[in-house]
Amino acid sequence: MIEPYCIVPVLGLPVASVFLGLAGLAFLWIKGFIALSLIGMALSWIALRRIKRDPIRFGGRRIAIAGLLISVTINLTAAGMLAVYIPKAINARAERQRAATRAQMYHLAHLLTEYKKQYFTLPQDLSDLRRITAEPLPLVDYWENEFRYFPNSPLIARKNKAGAVPLLNFQIISAGPDGKFETEDDLNMINDIFVDVTKENAPHQIPPLF
Repeated sequence: MIEPYCIVPVLGLPVASVFLGLAGLAFLWIKGFIALSLIGMALSWIALRRIKRDPIRFGGRRIAIAGLLISVTINLTAAGMLAVYIPKAINARAERQRAATRAQMYHLAHLLTEYKKQYFTLPQDLSDLRRITAEPLPLVDYWENEFRYFPNSPLIARKNKAGAVPLLNFQIISAGPDGKFETEDDLNMINDIFVDVTKENAPHQIPPLF
């Protein structure tokens, strides 16, 4: 008796799509593994097209659909996580840049204090600090824009009863990441204390007194 001819459906692609889709979960620990779920999604799509074209030869439609759903879910989850992570990463990077600039400004403030101790006055220009140190001076901020420096800033010089103006005050300003002064991202230091930039202390209202 001759046994009837039987065709065993090929299940390779559907099974592979489920495996790769699940393997994509590893992106929670290793970011590059998200590519596996993308490959799984592509294999699911190919498998479903093959099954539609030749359902006798290619089987595993439900498996392929499951693999597709797994891969899509993982990719949507990853996209949502990236939508949260990327802005945080950008903000963290911007804050590191600002922190680096603040450190430079604190260093300049320290040098100005040392200069004042030696010469009993402030230098006319930041480059004059070379008189007290041989180390390179941080004359530009993180974004390679020159600092603005105002000795004896009128913002903090207030007349006393006798009419005398206190001396030896200074202001250092960084234009911030946009490279433009008098904008909200400016870093403004008065006597080694950072203050918010407002119309009151905008740089154009601080003429150099020398």
